[in-house]
Amino acid sequence: MSPSPAAPQPSPPRRWSLVVLTLLSALSAISGGLALVVWASSDDFVPLEVLEPTVFETFLVPGLVLMGVVGGTSLVAAIAELRRAAAAAELSLLAGGTLTVWIAAEVAMMRGFHWLQGLYGVLGLAILSLAAAACLRSGRLRPRWTVLVTAGEAVGYLAPATAGVLATRAGLTEGQQALAVVLAGPIEGLLLGLGQAFALPLPIRRLRYALWTALGAGVVWASVMSTMVLAGGEATPSPAVLVPLGIAVGAIGLVAIGGAQWLELRHHTAGAGRWIAWTALAWVIALPLSFTPGPFVDETTPLAANLVLWVCGGVLMAYAMALCTWQGARRLPAVADALRTSAPAPDPAPASSDA
Repeated sequence: MSPSPAAPQPSPPRRWSLVVLTLLSALSAISGGLALVVWASSDDFVPLEVLEPTVFETFLVPGLVLMGVVGGTSLVAAIAELRRAAAAAELSLLAGGTLTVWIAAEVAMMRGFHWLQGLYGVLGLAILSLAAAACLRSGRLRPRWTVLVTAGEAVGYLAPATAGVLATRAGLTEGQQALAVVLAGPIEGLLLGLGQAFALPLPIRRLRYALWTALGAGVVWASVMSTMVLAGGEATPSPAVLVPLGIAVGAIGLVAIGGAQWLELRHHTAGAGRWIAWTALAWVIALPLSFTPGPFVDETTPLAANLVLWVCGGVLMAYAMALCTWQGARRLPAVADALRTSAPAPDPAPASSDA
């Protein structure tokens, strides 16, 4: 039997484009972050007045984040691309996403725009697009899962996030705000479900899987928002009622989506029940990231900036959730079999020639 063909590699132009772009991002972010740290409390590099709308008094923390997180991820990605590492495309995806989120959050928090931010925003999107294309064309399941699931959850999260912000700005009552979010919640589940359905190497009924996911998301949002309204109302129940209720709602929230998806997965793989536990763990890890914009927004934050920051939080949550759920997906027996089947065989040793 002939060996399985190796997974397709990114074309040389695309790979070298990623090398150049990630190196440019790394050098710019590291040098810029270092300058912000050195001149953290002075106007010598960037005027301190640009920080007035933010929670920062100096450039120390932004400089460290720019240098270590944005520059660091880009540098690691560039090295991986140069070395043709197996995870190069995924690291470039992380680098492009990190730069894009950084620029979006920076513009939103500073409530201003400079042409350099536009330039680096385009750079981040270019890296992100090239890396996503490389992941999808790689023939490997993990990169495909990372791209599709992150995209599905991030775009889906726009629905409840936007509904919540707009309902608050419209001055609706707490009950009306909760209803708006609950009605938008299934959209998040639908898009998450579609992303996972197209990424799973199983013959699942994709629309049914997505609809089950939408139902699970609706249950989560309804239980969470109703509890929040009850706890914040005038007739607040006693702690003896609220504490058990909160525990019950938390348990429902953790297992509702995975449990709904199990209804379809059980027909296509053994051990599908473990998927519920893995999705619960994923939400425990990822969900807190969606609240990262909280310290940076208040009633004075412009609507556009408010939305952008919450979207950034949603992207962080989506990426973490994709990474965590992949650990569960690859342990499903049917997916593990698909991974073994799709893994490229090692190159055969060259035949020895007799002297």
